[in-house]
Amino acid sequence: MTARLLPVLLVACCFGAAGCASAPTGRGDVGGPDILIVSIDTLRADHLGCYGYFRDTSPTIDALAGEAILFERAMAPMSMTLPAHTSLLTGTDPLEHGVLANIKHGGRIFLPAPGLRSFAEIARDRGYRTAGFISAPPLAAATGISAGFDHYGEPQKARPAGDTNAEVFDWIDTLEENPFLLFVHYFDPHQPYDPPAGFDRYGGDAELERYISERGIPATASSFRGREFDTVDATNRYDGEIRYVDHELGLLIDRLKQAGRWDETVVLLVSDHGESIGDHGLMGHEYITREQLQVLMMMRVPGVAPARIDTPGSLVDALPTLIPLLDDDGWQEFLDQASGRDLLDASAPREVFAQRADRERPDFVGPAYTLLSGSWHYVYEPEKENRLFNWEEDPHELNNLIEQQADRAARLEDSLLQRVGEYQTRGAELRDDAEALGDVDPELYEKLRALGYVDG
Repeated sequence: MTARLLPVLLVACCFGAAGCASAPTGRGDVGGPDILIVSIDTLRADHLGCYGYFRDTSPTIDALAGEAILFERAMAPMSMTLPAHTSLLTGTDPLEHGVLANIKHGGRIFLPAPGLRSFAEIARDRGYRTAGFISAPPLAAATGISAGFDHYGEPQKARPAGDTNAEVFDWIDTLEENPFLLFVHYFDPHQPYDPPAGFDRYGGDAELERYISERGIPATASSFRGREFDTVDATNRYDGEIRYVDHELGLLIDRLKQAGRWDETVVLLVSDHGESIGDHGLMGHEYITREQLQVLMMMRVPGVAPARIDTPGSLVDALPTLIPLLDDDGWQEFLDQASGRDLLDASAPREVFAQRADRERPDFVGPAYTLLSGSWHYVYEPEKENRLFNWEEDPHELNNLIEQQADRAARLEDSLLQRVGEYQTRGAELRDDAEALGDVDPELYEKLRALGYVDG
Protein backbone atom coordinates (compact mmCIF):
# COMPACT_ATOMS: atom_id res chain seq x y z
CA MET A 1 0.00 0.00 0.00
CA THR A 2 1.40 3.39 -0.93
CA ALA A 3 1.63 6.17 1.61
CA ARG A 4 -0.64 8.36 -0.56
CA LEU A 5 -3.51 5.85 -0.47
CA LEU A 6 -3.40 5.20 3.25
CA PRO A 7 -5.20 8.41 4.35
CA VAL A 8 -7.92 7.83 1.75
CA LEU A 9 -8.67 4.36 3.07
CA LEU A 10 -8.71 5.60 6.65
CA VAL A 11 -11.09 8.42 5.83
CA ALA A 12 -13.44 6.13 3.93
CA CYS A 13 -14.03 4.18 7.16
CA CYS A 14 -14.42 7.19 9.42
CA PHE A 15 -18.13 6.93 10.18
CA GLY A 16 -17.51 4.08 12.62
CA ALA A 17 -16.34 0.50 12.77
CA ALA A 18 -19.60 -0.77 11.33
CA GLY A 19 -19.08 1.51 8.35
CA CYS A 20 -15.83 -0.28 7.56
CA ALA A 21 -17.50 -3.68 7.36
CA SER A 22 -18.19 -5.18 3.98
CA ALA A 23 -21.65 -4.70 2.54
CA PRO A 24 -24.22 -7.39 3.41
CA THR A 25 -24.12 -10.20 0.91
CA GLY A 26 -27.74 -11.27 1.33
CA ARG A 27 -30.61 -9.10 0.07
CA GLY A 28 -33.76 -10.58 1.52
CA ASP A 29 -37.16 -8.94 1.25
CA VAL A 30 -37.07 -5.60 3.01
CA GLY A 31 -40.06 -3.67 4.23
CA GLY A 32 -39.85 0.03 3.59
CA PRO A 33 -40.29 2.58 0.82
CA ASP A 34 -37.85 3.65 -1.85
CA ILE A 35 -36.06 6.80 -0.65
CA LEU A 36 -34.65 9.50 -2.90
CA ILE A 37 -32.50 12.27 -1.40
CA VAL A 38 -31.65 15.10 -3.79
CA SER A 39 -29.29 17.89 -2.78
CA ILE A 40 -28.80 20.97 -4.96
CA ASP A 41 -25.58 22.78 -4.17
CA THR A 42 -25.49 26.55 -3.52
CA LEU A 43 -29.24 27.03 -4.07
CA ARG A 44 -30.69 29.87 -2.00
CA ALA A 45 -34.33 29.28 -1.16
CA ASP A 46 -35.52 32.78 -2.01
CA HIS A 47 -34.72 32.26 -5.72
CA LEU A 48 -37.44 29.60 -6.04
CA GLY A 49 -41.07 30.21 -6.93
CA CYS A 50 -42.32 28.13 -4.00
CA TYR A 51 -40.43 30.49 -1.67
CA GLY A 52 -41.84 33.61 -3.32
CA TYR A 53 -39.33 34.48 -6.04
CA PHE A 54 -40.59 36.71 -8.85
CA ARG A 55 -39.06 34.63 -11.67
CA ASP A 56 -40.15 31.26 -13.01
CA THR A 57 -36.85 29.57 -12.18
CA SER A 58 -38.21 26.35 -10.68
CA PRO A 59 -41.34 24.82 -12.26
CA THR A 60 -40.35 21.25 -11.29
CA ILE A 61 -39.50 22.14 -7.70
CA ASP A 62 -42.64 24.25 -7.39
CA ALA A 63 -44.82 21.40 -8.64
CA LEU A 64 -43.19 18.99 -6.19
CA ALA A 65 -43.82 21.48 -3.39
CA GLY A 66 -47.52 21.12 -4.15
CA GLU A 67 -47.42 17.50 -2.97
CA ALA A 68 -44.79 17.87 -0.23
CA ILE A 69 -44.21 19.27 3.22
CA LEU A 70 -42.21 22.45 2.61
CA PHE A 71 -40.19 24.10 5.38
CA GLU A 72 -40.26 27.85 4.92
CA ARG A 73 -37.44 28.67 7.35
CA ALA A 74 -34.93 25.85 7.04
CA MET A 75 -31.27 26.66 7.54
CA ALA A 76 -27.96 25.04 6.79
CA PRO A 77 -25.84 24.40 9.89
CA MET A 78 -22.95 25.83 7.87
CA SER A 79 -22.81 27.38 4.39
CA MET A 80 -20.29 24.86 3.10
CA THR A 81 -20.85 21.65 1.16
CA LEU A 82 -19.15 18.82 3.07
CA PRO A 83 -20.13 19.94 6.60
CA ALA A 84 -23.75 20.51 5.54
CA HIS A 85 -24.04 17.10 3.90
CA THR A 86 -22.40 15.38 6.84
CA SER A 87 -25.01 17.00 9.09
CA LEU A 88 -27.79 15.90 6.74
CA LEU A 89 -26.68 12.27 6.64
CA THR A 90 -25.86 11.93 10.36
CA GLY A 91 -28.52 14.17 11.92
CA THR A 92 -25.86 16.02 13.94
CA ASP A 93 -24.38 19.51 14.01
CA PRO A 94 -20.86 20.24 12.70
CA LEU A 95 -19.39 20.71 16.19
CA GLU A 96 -20.66 17.21 17.00
CA HIS A 97 -19.55 15.35 13.88
CA GLY A 98 -16.37 17.40 13.54
CA VAL A 99 -16.44 18.24 9.83
CA LEU A 100 -15.95 21.99 9.97
CA ALA A 101 -14.85 22.76 6.40
CA ASN A 102 -14.42 21.11 3.01
CA ILE A 103 -10.69 21.29 3.49
CA LYS A 104 -8.32 23.20 5.72
CA HIS A 105 -5.26 25.24 4.82
CA GLY A 106 -2.13 23.22 4.25
CA GLY A 107 -3.71 20.00 3.05
CA ARG A 108 -5.49 18.90 6.22
CA ILE A 109 -9.03 17.60 6.09
CA PHE A 110 -11.65 17.18 8.79
CA LEU A 111 -12.78 13.63 9.58
CA PRO A 112 -16.27 12.75 10.86
CA ALA A 113 -16.44 11.42 14.40
CA PRO A 114 -16.01 7.62 14.45
CA GLY A 115 -18.91 7.34 16.89
CA LEU A 116 -21.42 8.24 14.15
CA ARG A 117 -23.01 6.24 11.34
CA SER A 118 -24.43 7.58 8.12
CA PHE A 119 -28.09 7.11 7.21
CA ALA A 120 -26.82 5.20 4.17
CA GLU A 121 -24.93 2.71 6.36
CA ILE A 122 -28.06 1.94 8.34
CA ALA A 123 -30.13 1.63 5.16
CA ARG A 124 -27.61 -0.78 3.67
CA ASP A 125 -27.59 -2.90 6.82
CA ARG A 126 -31.36 -3.14 6.56
CA GLY A 127 -31.10 -4.55 3.03
CA TYR A 128 -31.64 -1.40 1.02
CA ARG A 129 -29.78 -1.10 -2.24
CA THR A 130 -27.82 2.12 -1.80
CA ALA A 131 -26.25 4.42 -4.38
CA GLY A 132 -24.90 7.96 -4.39
CA PHE A 133 -24.05 10.14 -7.38
CA ILE A 134 -22.27 13.44 -6.82
CA SER A 135 -21.33 16.31 -9.10
CA ALA A 136 -18.21 17.84 -7.52
CA PRO A 137 -15.09 16.94 -5.48
CA PRO A 138 -16.19 18.44 -2.13
CA LEU A 139 -18.25 15.24 -1.71
CA ALA A 140 -15.58 12.88 -3.03
CA ALA A 141 -15.52 9.38 -1.56
CA ALA A 142 -12.13 10.19 -0.03
CA THR A 143 -13.85 12.53 2.45
CA GLY A 144 -15.78 9.65 4.02
CA ILE A 145 -19.21 10.95 2.96
CA SER A 146 -19.66 7.86 0.76
CA ALA A 147 -19.94 5.51 3.75
CA GLY A 148 -22.82 3.09 3.32
CA PHE A 149 -23.29 3.45 -0.42
CA ASP A 150 -22.90 0.24 -2.42
CA HIS A 151 -22.21 2.35 -5.49
CA TYR A 152 -20.81 5.88 -5.48
CA GLY A 153 -20.47 7.77 -8.73
CA GLU A 154 -18.15 10.77 -8.63
CA PRO A 155 -16.46 12.94 -11.27
CA GLN A 156 -12.86 14.02 -11.53
CA LYS A 157 -14.00 17.64 -11.59
CA ALA A 158 -17.27 19.52 -11.21
CA ARG A 159 -19.84 18.41 -13.76
CA PRO A 160 -23.29 19.62 -14.86
CA ALA A 161 -26.45 17.94 -13.63
CA GLY A 162 -27.08 16.29 -16.99
CA ASP A 163 -23.82 14.36 -16.80
CA THR A 164 -24.67 13.18 -13.29
CA ASN A 165 -28.14 12.16 -14.43
CA ALA A 166 -26.68 10.01 -17.20
CA GLU A 167 -25.02 7.82 -14.55
CA VAL A 168 -28.09 7.86 -12.33
CA PHE A 169 -30.34 6.71 -15.18
CA ASP A 170 -28.04 3.79 -15.97
CA TRP A 171 -28.27 2.74 -12.32
CA ILE A 172 -32.06 3.07 -12.27
CA ASP A 173 -32.19 0.67 -15.21
CA THR A 174 -30.66 -2.02 -12.98
CA LEU A 175 -33.21 -1.75 -10.16
CA GLU A 176 -34.80 -4.90 -8.79
CA GLU A 177 -37.56 -5.43 -6.21
CA ASN A 178 -35.74 -4.46 -3.05
CA PRO A 179 -36.14 -0.85 -1.93
CA PHE A 180 -33.44 1.64 -2.75
CA LEU A 181 -31.81 4.62 -1.11
CA LEU A 182 -30.65 6.93 -3.89
CA PHE A 183 -28.68 10.09 -3.13
CA VAL A 184 -28.20 12.56 -6.00
CA HIS A 185 -26.11 15.73 -5.65
CA TYR A 186 -26.26 18.45 -8.30
CA PHE A 187 -23.55 21.15 -8.25
CA ASP A 188 -25.37 23.73 -10.36
CA PRO A 189 -25.87 26.66 -9.56
CA HIS A 190 -22.44 27.00 -7.94
CA GLN A 191 -20.02 29.55 -9.41
CA PRO A 192 -18.99 30.27 -12.13
CA TYR A 193 -22.74 30.76 -12.94
CA ASP A 194 -22.51 29.36 -16.46
CA PRO A 195 -25.93 28.01 -17.53
CA PRO A 196 -26.04 25.79 -20.63
CA ALA A 197 -27.34 27.13 -23.92
CA GLY A 198 -31.09 27.66 -23.77
CA PHE A 199 -31.11 28.32 -20.04
CA ASP A 200 -29.28 31.66 -20.10
CA ARG A 201 -32.67 33.27 -20.55
CA TYR A 202 -32.88 36.07 -18.00
CA GLY A 203 -32.12 39.77 -18.47
CA GLY A 204 -32.51 43.01 -16.58
CA ASP A 205 -36.07 44.14 -15.86
CA ALA A 206 -38.04 46.31 -13.48
CA GLU A 207 -38.67 43.43 -11.07
CA LEU A 208 -34.96 42.69 -10.84
CA GLU A 209 -34.24 46.36 -10.19
CA ARG A 210 -36.77 46.32 -7.35
CA TYR A 211 -35.27 43.12 -5.95
CA ILE A 212 -31.76 44.59 -5.95
CA SER A 213 -32.90 47.89 -4.47
CA GLU A 214 -34.80 46.22 -1.60
CA ARG A 215 -31.67 44.34 -0.56
CA GLY A 216 -29.25 47.23 -0.94
CA ILE A 217 -27.19 45.23 -3.44
CA PRO A 218 -24.42 47.28 -5.11
CA ALA A 219 -23.78 47.29 -8.87
CA THR A 220 -20.59 45.26 -8.37
CA ALA A 221 -19.28 43.00 -5.63
CA SER A 222 -16.07 41.05 -5.16
CA SER A 223 -15.31 37.59 -3.86
CA PHE A 224 -12.80 37.30 -1.04
CA ARG A 225 -10.20 36.40 -3.68
CA GLY A 226 -10.77 39.74 -5.40
CA ARG A 227 -12.79 38.63 -8.45
CA GLU A 228 -15.32 41.34 -9.29
CA PHE A 229 -18.87 40.53 -10.42
CA ASP A 230 -21.55 42.63 -12.05
CA THR A 231 -24.41 41.74 -9.70
CA VAL A 232 -27.19 42.08 -12.30
CA ASP A 233 -25.38 39.80 -14.74
CA ALA A 234 -24.44 37.36 -11.96
CA THR A 235 -28.05 37.19 -10.75
CA ASN A 236 -29.33 36.51 -14.26
CA ARG A 237 -26.80 33.77 -14.85
CA TYR A 238 -27.36 32.25 -11.41
CA ASP A 239 -31.09 32.08 -12.11
CA GLY A 240 -30.36 30.42 -15.44
CA GLU A 241 -28.41 27.73 -13.61
CA ILE A 242 -31.36 27.17 -11.29
CA ARG A 243 -33.70 26.76 -14.26
CA TYR A 244 -31.28 24.22 -15.74
CA VAL A 245 -30.93 22.08 -12.62
CA ASP A 246 -34.70 22.25 -12.12
CA HIS A 247 -35.09 20.85 -15.64
CA GLU A 248 -32.69 18.00 -14.89
CA LEU A 249 -34.56 17.21 -11.66
CA GLY A 250 -37.68 16.89 -13.78
CA LEU A 251 -35.90 14.37 -16.01
CA LEU A 252 -34.89 12.34 -12.94
CA ILE A 253 -38.50 12.23 -11.77
CA ASP A 254 -39.62 11.19 -15.28
CA ARG A 255 -37.07 8.38 -15.30
CA LEU A 256 -38.32 7.02 -11.98
CA LYS A 257 -41.86 7.17 -13.34
CA GLN A 258 -40.79 5.20 -16.40
CA ALA A 259 -39.23 2.61 -14.09
CA GLY A 260 -42.50 2.31 -12.16
CA ARG A 261 -40.85 3.50 -8.92
CA TRP A 262 -42.04 7.09 -8.54
CA ASP A 263 -45.54 6.76 -7.08
CA GLU A 264 -44.38 5.19 -3.81
CA THR A 265 -40.98 6.89 -3.57
CA VAL A 266 -40.29 9.10 -0.56
CA VAL A 267 -38.40 12.23 -1.60
CA LEU A 268 -36.24 14.52 0.51
CA LEU A 269 -35.22 17.57 -1.55
CA VAL A 270 -32.78 20.07 -0.06
CA SER A 271 -30.08 22.55 -0.89
CA ASP A 272 -26.91 22.39 1.14
CA HIS A 273 -26.56 26.18 1.56
CA GLY A 274 -27.37 29.42 -0.19
CA GLU A 275 -25.33 32.13 -1.88
CA SER A 276 -24.68 35.86 -1.71
CA ILE A 277 -24.82 37.67 -5.05
CA GLY A 278 -23.94 41.13 -3.83
CA ASP A 279 -26.12 40.83 -0.71
CA HIS A 280 -24.31 42.55 2.16
CA GLY A 281 -21.57 43.32 -0.36
CA LEU A 282 -20.60 39.63 -0.49
CA MET A 283 -20.11 37.15 -3.32
CA GLY A 284 -20.24 33.40 -2.73
CA HIS A 285 -20.80 31.58 0.54
CA GLU A 286 -19.14 30.35 3.79
CA TYR A 287 -20.52 33.32 5.76
CA ILE A 288 -23.52 33.41 8.12
CA THR A 289 -26.00 35.75 6.46
CA ARG A 290 -29.59 34.72 5.82
CA GLU A 291 -29.25 34.33 2.04
CA GLN A 292 -26.36 31.92 2.61
CA LEU A 293 -27.91 29.91 5.44
CA GLN A 294 -31.56 29.64 4.37
CA VAL A 295 -32.11 26.54 2.25
CA LEU A 296 -34.66 24.62 0.27
CA MET A 297 -36.09 21.75 2.32
CA MET A 298 -39.14 19.69 1.47
CA MET A 299 -40.24 16.09 1.86
CA ARG A 300 -42.75 14.22 -0.24
CA VAL A 301 -44.20 11.14 1.47
CA PRO A 302 -46.94 9.28 -0.43
CA GLY A 303 -50.12 9.34 1.63
CA VAL A 304 -49.02 12.35 3.72
CA ALA A 305 -50.83 15.60 2.97
CA PRO A 306 -48.80 18.55 1.67
CA ALA A 307 -48.21 21.46 4.04
CA ARG A 308 -46.11 24.56 4.54
CA ILE A 309 -44.30 24.72 7.89
CA ASP A 310 -42.92 28.00 9.23
CA THR A 311 -41.21 26.44 12.26
CA PRO A 312 -37.48 27.28 12.11
CA GLY A 313 -35.42 24.18 11.36
CA SER A 314 -32.11 22.90 10.05
CA LEU A 315 -30.76 20.29 7.67
CA VAL A 316 -29.79 18.52 10.89
CA ASP A 317 -33.52 18.03 11.46
CA ALA A 318 -34.38 16.75 7.98
CA LEU A 319 -34.12 12.98 8.51
CA PRO A 320 -35.32 13.09 12.16
CA THR A 321 -38.46 14.77 10.76
CA LEU A 322 -38.85 12.47 7.77
CA ILE A 323 -38.35 9.14 9.54
CA PRO A 324 -41.45 9.34 11.81
CA LEU A 325 -43.55 9.83 8.66
CA LEU A 326 -42.42 6.51 7.18
CA ASP A 327 -44.37 4.25 9.55
CA ASP A 328 -41.22 2.13 9.80
CA ASP A 329 -39.45 1.44 13.11
CA GLY A 330 -36.28 0.20 11.43
CA TRP A 331 -34.53 3.57 11.68
CA GLN A 332 -34.34 3.82 15.47
CA GLU A 333 -30.54 3.54 15.47
CA PHE A 334 -30.36 6.72 13.44
CA LEU A 335 -32.84 8.55 15.66
CA ASP A 336 -30.91 7.50 18.77
CA GLN A 337 -27.75 9.01 17.30
CA ALA A 338 -29.26 12.22 15.92
CA SER A 339 -29.42 15.48 17.81
CA GLY A 340 -31.79 16.84 15.17
CA ARG A 341 -35.45 17.12 16.12
CA ASP A 342 -38.80 16.31 14.54
CA LEU A 343 -40.00 19.67 13.24
CA LEU A 344 -43.58 18.38 13.14
CA ASP A 345 -43.55 17.68 16.87
CA ALA A 346 -45.11 20.70 18.57
CA SER A 347 -43.17 20.03 21.78
CA ALA A 348 -39.73 20.25 20.12
CA PRO A 349 -37.45 23.24 20.83
CA ARG A 350 -37.70 26.10 18.38
CA GLU A 351 -34.19 27.59 18.17
CA VAL A 352 -31.83 26.82 15.27
CA PHE A 353 -28.04 27.00 15.48
CA ALA A 354 -25.55 27.59 12.67
CA GLN A 355 -21.90 28.57 12.35
CA ARG A 356 -19.24 29.79 9.99
CA ALA A 357 -16.76 27.39 8.46
CA ASP A 358 -13.56 26.69 10.40
CA ARG A 359 -11.38 27.48 7.44
CA GLU A 360 -8.26 29.59 7.32
CA ARG A 361 -9.10 32.73 5.35
CA PRO A 362 -7.87 36.29 5.77
CA ASP A 363 -11.42 37.58 6.38
CA PHE A 364 -12.29 34.90 8.97
CA VAL A 365 -11.18 36.19 12.37
CA GLY A 366 -12.41 34.69 15.62
CA PRO A 367 -15.55 32.59 16.15
CA ALA A 368 -18.83 33.16 14.30
CA TYR A 369 -22.12 31.50 15.27
CA THR A 370 -25.79 32.30 14.79
CA LEU A 371 -29.06 31.44 16.51
CA LEU A 372 -32.53 31.78 14.98
CA SER A 373 -35.23 32.05 17.64
CA GLY A 374 -38.68 32.77 16.27
CA SER A 375 -38.21 35.79 14.01
CA TRP A 376 -35.00 36.91 15.77
CA HIS A 377 -31.65 36.07 14.19
CA TYR A 378 -28.67 36.68 16.47
CA VAL A 379 -25.18 36.73 14.95
CA TYR A 380 -22.28 36.21 17.35
CA GLU A 381 -19.07 37.47 15.74
CA PRO A 382 -17.31 39.45 18.50
CA GLU A 383 -14.08 40.03 16.57
CA LYS A 384 -16.14 41.87 13.96
CA GLU A 385 -19.59 42.95 15.21
CA ASN A 386 -22.38 41.08 16.98
CA ARG A 387 -25.72 41.60 15.23
CA LEU A 388 -29.44 41.08 15.82
CA PHE A 389 -32.07 41.09 13.08
CA ASN A 390 -35.84 40.75 13.07
CA TRP A 391 -36.78 38.63 10.06
CA GLU A 392 -40.42 39.68 10.22
CA GLU A 393 -39.67 43.39 9.82
CA ASP A 394 -36.25 43.15 8.15
CA PRO A 395 -36.07 39.97 6.07
CA HIS A 396 -32.89 41.06 4.25
CA GLU A 397 -30.94 41.80 7.45
CA LEU A 398 -30.21 45.45 6.78
CA ASN A 399 -30.99 46.92 10.22
CA ASN A 400 -28.91 45.76 13.20
CA LEU A 401 -31.07 46.08 16.33
CA ILE A 402 -28.54 44.91 18.90
CA GLU A 403 -28.41 48.24 20.74
CA GLN A 404 -32.20 48.67 20.82
CA GLN A 405 -32.69 45.03 21.90
CA ALA A 406 -29.72 44.57 24.23
CA ASP A 407 -31.53 42.38 26.76
CA ARG A 408 -32.91 40.10 24.06
CA ALA A 409 -29.49 39.86 22.45
CA ALA A 410 -27.91 38.91 25.79
CA ARG A 411 -30.46 36.11 26.32
CA LEU A 412 -29.90 34.79 22.81
CA GLU A 413 -26.14 34.90 23.26
CA ASP A 414 -26.41 32.86 26.46
CA SER A 415 -28.51 30.26 24.66
CA LEU A 416 -26.16 30.23 21.68
CA LEU A 417 -23.02 29.75 23.75
CA GLN A 418 -24.72 26.99 25.73
CA ARG A 419 -25.31 25.21 22.42
CA VAL A 420 -21.66 25.63 21.48
CA GLY A 421 -20.57 24.03 24.74
CA GLU A 422 -23.01 21.13 24.48
CA TYR A 423 -22.06 20.36 20.88
CA GLN A 424 -18.33 20.57 21.59
CA THR A 425 -18.73 18.23 24.57
CA ARG A 426 -20.66 15.68 22.55
CA GLY A 427 -18.20 15.98 19.68
CA ALA A 428 -15.32 15.13 22.02
CA GLU A 429 -17.28 12.14 23.33
CA LEU A 430 -18.02 10.87 19.82
CA ARG A 431 -14.36 11.17 18.85
CA ASP A 432 -13.26 9.77 22.21
CA ASP A 433 -10.64 12.54 22.15
CA ALA A 434 -9.25 11.15 18.89
CA GLU A 435 -7.41 13.47 16.52
CA ALA A 436 -10.02 15.45 14.57
CA LEU A 437 -7.85 16.17 11.55
CA GLY A 438 -6.18 13.87 9.07
CA ASP A 439 -4.07 14.12 5.94
CA VAL A 440 -5.89 14.57 2.68
CA ASP A 441 -5.16 12.68 -0.49
CA PRO A 442 -3.09 14.99 -2.75
CA GLU A 443 -5.34 14.34 -5.74
CA LEU A 444 -8.43 15.44 -3.82
CA TYR A 445 -6.51 18.45 -2.53
CA GLU A 446 -5.82 19.61 -6.10
CA LYS A 447 -9.46 19.10 -7.15
CA LEU A 448 -10.62 21.27 -4.27
CA ARG A 449 -7.97 23.86 -5.07
CA ALA A 450 -9.41 24.12 -8.58
CA LEU A 451 -12.82 24.96 -7.10
CA GLY A 452 -11.38 27.64 -4.82
CA TYR A 453 -11.63 25.70 -1.54
CA VAL A 454 -7.90 25.71 -0.76
CA ASP A 455 -6.08 28.81 0.39
CA GLY A 456 -2.51 27.63 0.30
